[in-house]
Parts: sequence; C-alpha cells; structure tokens
Amino acid sequence: MRIPIATMLLILITGASAPLWAQPESIEKKSRPLSPSNAKKFADLLERDWKDKPEWADMLSDLLQGKPMQANTGWFKASQKRIGWQWLAEKFDANGDAKITGKEAARFSKVFEALDKNGDGVITEIDFNWADVSHVGPSKPSEAMFYRLDRDSNGRVDQKEFMQMMAMLDATNKGFVTPDEFSKGFRPFDEPQPERPAPTRQEDPNRYLNLLFSGELGNLTDGPELNQIAPNFDLPFLKAQGSQKLSNLRDQKIVVLNFGSFT
Repeated sequence: MRIPIATMLLILITGASAPLWAQPESIEKKSRPLSPSNAKKFADLLERDWKDKPEWADMLSDLLQGKPMQANTGWFKASQKRIGWQWLAEKFDANGDAKITGKEAARFSKVFEALDKNGDGVITEIDFNWADVSHVGPSKPSEAMFYRLDRDSNGRVDQKEFMQMMAMLDATNKGFVTPDEFSKGFRPFDEPQPERPAPTRQEDPNRYLNLLFSGELGNLTDGPELNQIAPNFDLPFLKAQGSQKLSNLRDQKIVVLNFGSFT
C-alpha cells in the first residue's frame, strides 16, 4: 500500500522515528535528522507517486536529492512569458522565413536595435536567448573582460562602452593608455582563476529542508500563473511618506516586479 503524500510529509517534518500519534513534546525528543539515504528514498517516492506536483514540491524533491541550488533546480527555473519570439514572429515575420528584417519591423523601428541582440541586422529566435549573458561565474578570462566592458548588461559591447573603459584607464586624460595603466585596470584578469569544484551531493539535506518549511527558502504557496492577476500589496516608500498599492497602478502603466535575495 502506498502512503498518501500528506502522511509522508508529516513523517518528514515531525521525524520518522516518532509515532504519528505521539504528543508534540515526545516527537521533539524522539525525532532525529533525516539521513541522506532516506532523503533520497523520499525523493524517489515523490517522483513516482506525485506526477502533478506544485512548484514547492519540485523544490522539496531537489533538496531531498541534494541538488545544488542553481539555475533549473527546484523553482529556480526560467519564467513564463506571454510576449516572446513566437509572438513577435506571428505579427511581423511577413514572409515566414524565421527572420524579422528592418523593413518588416518598421512599426517598432525605435527598439529594433535593442531587440537585435547579436547585431546581425535581423531579429531571430536566437536574439531572445539570454542564456549566454551572465555576470555570474564566467568560465574564461575573455568572458570576464567582456562582462566588465558590457556596462549596460545588454550582451553587446559598443563604442561608447569602449570609450568609457578608456576614460577610466586614462586617469590623467593624456588621450592614450600606457602598458602599466592597462595592466593595472585589468589586473584581476591576469590572476589565475581557481578551479570550481564540481557540484557534489549535499550530505545533509536537513538544513535546507528546515529553511523551506520555515518560510526562509521561498514560500509553500505557488505564485500567480501566466495571465492571472498578481495579488495586491501595499509597500511603503523608501524616501517619502506614504505607500503604493499595486492595484492603484493596474491599467495605468507597465509594472515590473523584481524580487531578489542578497546575502
């Protein structure tokens, strides 16, 4: 007989060694941390028995398996989008060649250059792929130098950005840069980069599990789906009196909600 998911979760949270009918004090005394092997077993059961899992259960499953917290792990996945390449192509790719030329983009010519990420003069699906644009952990010194020059993080280095770097290196406004000034400005790239250890299995899943169930590692309630209305909230202004409600901005202007965690 398969144990219901809710019962399995209760066992996980309260401690597998304590009977479910025990008092809370007894559970606290008798419970013990979940071992890595039992965590793996629990993750396998979740994958087998719970096919249509909510977002938080995907996170739970990956934590139990000891997966590192990075892109495409748990709920750290690419966001859903309503307007992307397919939407743009259906409206503006008149000849169906999977390219949008400047002529086809006459209606949005002011932003054509911004959408043409690789600067090849046409907009294609590859211009909507930002997987290669990341300031986090470049794999080669040349990539790190590119990100240093790419001051607006648009995946391209233009003449203005080169001149900004030139002005920074030419501290005395001579109109040129000496080898010493260039080396000083790019000294971090001369230093050997430490090798990154390959991700290893997290030996003790309990720390992250506790963070998950205490609400310190996200929320056990899924957020709104694509095309659903975001829940209302009221935030105080940082440098002024009063606050702003999200509902006051609906149908008034475009609102970007940017949430992050910085430690």
